[in-house]
Amino acid sequence: MLKQLKVSFTKQVAKLVTHISNKDKAQARESTKAQTQQVKQATDAAKAQAANALAQMKSKAAETPPFWKIDFHPLVENYHIPEFESAGEQIDLDVPTVIDNHQGITSCEATAEVQICLGQFGARYKREASKAEDGKFQTPIFPKDGKAVFDNMFKQLPMPSKGVVVEASLPEGFPNMMKPVWLLGCDRGMHSIAGVPNGFASIRVQSSGSVRLIALEISSLAAALRLKLAKDEIGFNDLEARLSECSAEDLKILVTNGLKIHHVILKPQQAAYIPSGYLLAESVVQGVLIYGSRKSYMVSTQAALDSYECLIGLHRASQSSSNSITKMTMALGVLKKQKEKDDDDDDL
Repeated sequence: MLKQLKVSFTKQVAKLVTHISNKDKAQARESTKAQTQQVKQATDAAKAQAANALAQMKSKAAETPPFWKIDFHPLVENYHIPEFESAGEQIDLDVPTVIDNHQGITSCEATAEVQICLGQFGARYKREASKAEDGKFQTPIFPKDGKAVFDNMFKQLPMPSKGVVVEASLPEGFPNMMKPVWLLGCDRGMHSIAGVPNGFASIRVQSSGSVRLIALEISSLAAALRLKLAKDEIGFNDLEARLSECSAEDLKILVTNGLKIHHVILKPQQAAYIPSGYLLAESVVQGVLIYGSRKSYMVSTQAALDSYECLIGLHRASQSSSNSITKMTMALGVLKKQKEKDDDDDDL
């Protein structure tokens, strides 16, 4: 009898232990399931918040900035905002200028290799521009694409010989950023505000489509913003951001405070010269394929030197990369030497 009782008790204990163990396991599974559900809910909430933020960013990016909602016609008339000057026999290196009906441009674009180059780019940049946040795309022209023809076209444009730095004047090891010719295109809905690359002067030849160009002198823009904002220090990044948010009334104040600004609608087979030290605001006026070519120049007029020193200070205030500031400081040294050479030649 005792033996049977012992066996029965042992079985009951085993069942109880199993029951308790199963209950603990069930509770653990419920707890894990609850934790997993909480994690999933938190993850879903974070994803939804991120998706909402991204949608808001995309919506904001798709909005036209206030600057591009300005009706420039009354501003041009009432505030005497000048158009780009028409080029004479030679370009004034300190003034935004438009070049029209130039034989060098029409003859260049009539050549077979240039037409092929532009045609291929016109199809390609529409794909590449989708990668760019501002709707613009550019690529250098290579020898196989007719670079020599483009080089010859830019050589024929009415740039003065004096005041333009030539390759032979560059110090050893200085990157020759004037050598490439660039093909550039933009989306139909593009509007952007940016400094001319490296702060250099440049000439842009329009091949297809029409764009509105607004050239703003950086030094006078910075001074006008300091007055408007009552700030002692302005960085380069502030210029683009503040200008993009400008309304017509804001722009009137900046012009009244001394901002130098020029405008032009650049049409096919026209070229625009942008002096050193200018911001360029551009938007598409007409066309589906909008593209052309661009070349940079280093000019050594006193106005260019002053604007370059101002530009370096603005980049330092924005804490731009030391590499870009070093390049600009090197370029300023080259420009000063060229200016001294030009002044010495005048004394002879």
